[in-house]
Amino acid sequence: MATERGPVTSPTERLRRAIGERGWSPEELAWVLGYTTEAAENLTRELRITPTLALRLEAAVEIPVGEWLGGAALHDLWVLSEHMERELVGIRRRRYRLNELRRQEDGRSPYP
Repeated sequence: MATERGPVTSPTERLRRAIGERGWSPEELAWVLGYTTEAAENLTRELRITPTLALRLEAAVEIPVGEWLGGAALHDLWVLSEHMERELVGIRRRRYRLNELRRQEDGRSPYP
């Protein structure tokens, strides 16, 4: 699979690239995902994608679930996303809050 930034060979590399582009630390990734730091660090070493994790990563790093899973059944993912709705909203809120805090630290307005 290739992206605008070049070929990506594995989900682990895709995640490392995504958090690197955002300048996130392992602790920040853990906070956004609602994981322990150890669990988030494990994701950056060897990432095994499940439908649940793909939905969480989509909410966290904004890479579509289809890029994580490829040909997974869309209906099954829709049902799972409905089941996880509150959890995914929490991840998106933490991602937004982290981005807002980073903009404030950089001296930029937190509002576009």
